Amino acid sequence: MLIRQQPEHRSRQASNSPGSATSQSNPSPSAASQSVIPVGVIGSYSGPEASNVAPSRPTIEAWADSVNAAGGIDGHQVRLFVEDDQGSVETSVQEVKQLVQDDHVVALVGEASSSGDAAWAPYVAKENIPVVGGITQDTPFITNPDFFAAAGNLIASFYGTAAVAAHNGTRFGELYCAEITACAGVVPILNSVGSGLGIKIAYSGSAAAAAADYTADCVGLEDASVQSYGLALASSVLRRVQDQCVQQGVSAPLIVTNAIDSSFLADPSFNGTQLVESVHPFWDDTTPSGKAMHAALAKYAPSIGTATMPINGQVSLAWAAGLLFEAAVKAAGPGAITPASIKRGLYALKGNTLGGFTAPLTFKPGQPNLINCYYTFTIKNGKFTAPDGFGPKFAPTSIVDKVAASF
Repeated sequence: MLIRQQPEHRSRQASNSPGSATSQSNPSPSAASQSVIPVGVIGSYSGPEASNVAPSRPTIEAWADSVNAAGGIDGHQVRLFVEDDQGSVETSVQEVKQLVQDDHVVALVGEASSSGDAAWAPYVAKENIPVVGGITQDTPFITNPDFFAAAGNLIASFYGTAAVAAHNGTRFGELYCAEITACAGVVPILNSVGSGLGIKIAYSGSAAAAAADYTADCVGLEDASVQSYGLALASSVLRRVQDQCVQQGVSAPLIVTNAIDSSFLADPSFNGTQLVESVHPFWDDTTPSGKAMHAALAKYAPSIGTATMPINGQVSLAWAAGLLFEAAVKAAGPGAITPASIKRGLYALKGNTLGGFTAPLTFKPGQPNLINCYYTFTIKNGKFTAPDGFGPKFAPTSIVDKVAASF
């Protein structure tokens, strides 16, 4: 059974998951007799990015459920303290401080804070709390040595986007979210990583979630004669924009980076869409590592993959984060489990693929932990396909390092 707990003064958060947030669950007698590992989890499970982020919460809970059902990590049960920052930077900072000061978590695992992580990154560094996996597209996973990635970084993902675009032609268009300032950074990154591949940004613009019509941007893409284009948008907005652009006659291939989910398969506007992900394909249930994740989701998080919560890349990101934390605890060896021991275990991992779920992971003290991988697949006739297989591709280190130095 998963041990999920939050202090009573934070029971305001809603949850559909037994024993988390609103309820005060206690360890079972067998679990209570063992030492428990307090783990912090924070994400923007509601708010403007919820359509992308929400599945990560039940996934990390399913990981902990499956670990505890198997006896824990080296006999230690996992207790999750889960916070929803609702997309608010101020709330995110406050809740991370509560996780550290009140709950005494040894790590933040699978963080899915859409905009707050950059604000609280200096605090967790000062407190020596490692951040293990999560949304590795965020800036702290590029700049902060205390963030340990279990998937590819933002720069590598957009190198993958440029590499896929290069097969279609050199003229590329990009629409990005209007609500988060950092979204505009997509364009200069694409310019930097795409220049060596001959990619030129022929059209770019922002798209607001509240907008009723996106005709102007769709016409802009068409007038610029783009040969492929990307939509760096929340999945709910992405669908509306693409449907309108197809209606406006935009026929260039769409390339989506880390924003697609299973519900898109039924929309004919997305047939032929080329996909770039930072992590193992979330829909894979054929490889051993993919089977293990899907079996745990089916047992402990059956809401994932339904019409109300389509499965997406956040699921693989959260699952990889749990696997990385588990590996770190084991690699640290016997003794008290502390933030320092978690870091020691992370540094002990050399080329670890977490059972084939990730690219080889190696971390070095005092250095940002750049994982330069990406994965490609497509939507074809209502199905996800992997014509190049399930393995990762890699952006050149020299290109990633050059762009990362500008952050």
